Amino acid sequence: APAPACAVCLLLPVANAGNATAAAVPQLYLDVPAARWPAPLLRGFRKTAPLAPGAGADVPFCLTARDLSFYDGGWVLAPAATAHFGASAGDLRVSLPLPLWGVTTSAAS
Repeated sequence: APAPACAVCLLLPVANAGNATAAAVPQLYLDVPAARWPAPLLRGFRKTAPLAPGAGADVPFCLTARDLSFYDGGWVLAPAATAHFGASAGDLRVSLPLPLWGVTTSAAS
């Protein structure tokens, strides 16, 4: 089956602030107040290639309409959400409000 279409694409810039070459594994958590689920919910993680000290990379995250939907007697596209990025659920460093008025619901079912 083909991969679901990306409804929202986010790029997270990361940098190696350490003294040794290392990879990063940023995580994306989503908070959807309308869904009434425990927030935030893990929606993805990506491992970078090893980064030299001081080097950076943009890490892409793709959210499908289904990722942005919740079940309430049927699949409902959230009117808004907040994306949180960090090393873990306890170490969220960046938050980004996501108004979802331009996302279509066809991929949510």
